[in-house]
Amino acid sequence: MKMLNRSWKAGKCNGSLYFLECMVTKGYQPDVMCTKLIKGFFNSRNTEKAARVMEILEKHGKPDVFAYNAVISGFCKANRIESANKVLDRMKRKGFSQDVVTFNIMIVTFCSQGKIDLASKVFEELLRDNNCKPTLITCMILMEAHILEGGIDEGKWYEGEKLVNVMFSRG
Repeated sequence: MKMLNRSWKAGKCNGSLYFLECMVTKGYQPDVMCTKLIKGFFNSRNTEKAARVMEILEKHGKPDVFAYNAVISGFCKANRIESANKVLDRMKRKGFSQDVVTFNIMIVTFCSQGKIDLASKVFEELLRDNNCKPTLITCMILMEAHILEGGIDEGKWYEGEKLVNVMFSRG
């Protein structure tokens, strides 16, 4: 594990993936280090290697919601929404619930693309989710997006009012 970490810190990303692959062939069960590798590969715009690390983690380890969020976020930042949705579906099939971070990732992505209607649908899904509640950050992301899109000027006060009501009702 130390070699994997040292390899990564030394900027040897490809070496890190190679070490990980060697380690799992020898029976090593991947752990939280994989999430760091996933984020690192996405940050260096190497989506295929990030996806490969997640494949290894799913096959030989126990991925958690943090690993899934790292992959979903990475694909969203790479503008690969369909890939992010596939990972989200896989996450759900494996029994993981979305957390507020997962929802926020999708909301931010849609807002940054000007797809406020899709972001609002994700928000509505979040409101229906009994395991998760929106945060002030969630509401502010949507509020800002509506303002930037001119939603308030267009008389869509109900969207802003709904967000304010959610913020107050959630504490």
